[in-house]
Amino acid sequence: SGSLSNISGILSPFGKKAFILFDPFIHEKYGALLTENLKKGRYNIQAGILKGECCREEGLSHLEGLEKSPPDFIVGMGGGKTIDMAKWIAKNMEKPFVSIPTSVATCAAATSISVLYTPDGHYQETVAAVPPSLTLVDPDILISQPPRLLAAGMADAMAKWIEARGMRKQHHKRILSASALSLSRLTYEFLTKRGTRALEDLKRGEWTQTLSEIVYVNLLTTGLISTLGGKAVRVSAAHAFSEAFCGTGSKK
Repeated sequence: SGSLSNISGILSPFGKKAFILFDPFIHEKYGALLTENLKKGRYNIQAGILKGECCREEGLSHLEGLEKSPPDFIVGMGGGKTIDMAKWIAKNMEKPFVSIPTSVATCAAATSISVLYTPDGHYQETVAAVPPSLTLVDPDILISQPPRLLAAGMADAMAKWIEARGMRKQHHKRILSASALSLSRLTYEFLTKRGTRALEDLKRGEWTQTLSEIVYVNLLTTGLISTLGGKAVRVSAAHAFSEAFCGTGSKK
C-alpha cells in the first residue's frame, strides 16, 4: 500500500533512466503523481501512452522514439494490453521490465508472454516477452478498479481449468504441465468458494483478506499456470471459441 509514494526507492535497483508506458486513462489519473515522485529521486523519465492496440506497429513507434536515448528499464502501468505492449518493448530492447497493474482482469502483469493484435483489434499471435523483474501490486490502486474487471479476471482464471482439463491425459506426463493442471483445478475451486464475496468487498470499497487473495489468484497463480503450462494449457478449445464468438480471430 502506498507504493507510488515510495516508487523512487522501490525502482532504484533497475537504474535511473525509465521509459513508462501508460494506459491513457491511467496516465490521466496517476501519470503526474508517478513521474513527479520519480523525478524527486532524480530519475530521467520518458513517458509514452498506448494510443491504439497492443500491436507491432504501436510497439515499433515507441522503439523508434527510444533509439537515441535508451532507458535502463521499462515500466508498464495499466491493464493487460498496456502491460503486454511494454513487455514486448522490453524484450526488443533487452531491458528489465516492471509491471504496475491497475486492474486484475488478466494475468498479463506476471507472465512472460505478450498477446499481439492487429491495429484494428483482431488477435494475431502470442509471443515470448520479458518476464517481469517486479510486479508492483498496490491495494490503493486496485481498490478503485471497476468490479467488472475483477469479475473478468476471475472468469479468465476459472477458464484455465476448463481449458486444461480437456488435455489432462497428456498433462500428467511432464511435471511442469502436471503442476499447471493442479494449479488450474485449485484456482477454479478457490474462486467458486470465495469469488462472489471478493466482488462484494470491492463494490463496498473494502480491501479485505478475501479480496487480497483473489487478486493474487488472478495475477500470480494464473501467471504461474500460463508459465508452467505454456501452449499445452493455453491453446485449447476455450481460446478458439472465444476468438470465434468475439470476432477476434486472426485473419491469417
